[in-house]
Amino acid sequence: MCGQLLGVLNLNQWILFSDETGIHYAQPDAYLIVPERILLMEIKLTQTDTAKLQLLRLYLPLLQKIYDMPVVCLQICKRLRYEPKKLVENPLELLASPGPGVYTWHYRGV
Repeated sequence: MCGQLLGVLNLNQWILFSDETGIHYAQPDAYLIVPERILLMEIKLTQTDTAKLQLLRLYLPLLQKIYDMPVVCLQICKRLRYEPKKLVENPLELLASPGPGVYTWHYRGV
């Protein structure tokens, strides 16, 4: 990636969907749509495994279905409980070199 990052940021967007159990709503914290992919973000004060489940089992399939684009998952947290296997220095690093699974950005604030 070079130059500017142009995209559309969606915050707390409600998604209505149906499955075999009925009609449901989902609300991802944030996702950024750029030309090649979507960066899906779950924001937590403290790192949690629940975020991984939300990202991979609920939000990722919904966004893939809606936009027909690859989705990259990122948990953003201020406090780490353990050393993540997939740690990034910032979200732009992940957009430049995406991979499967859930990445973690340890955001320490400004």
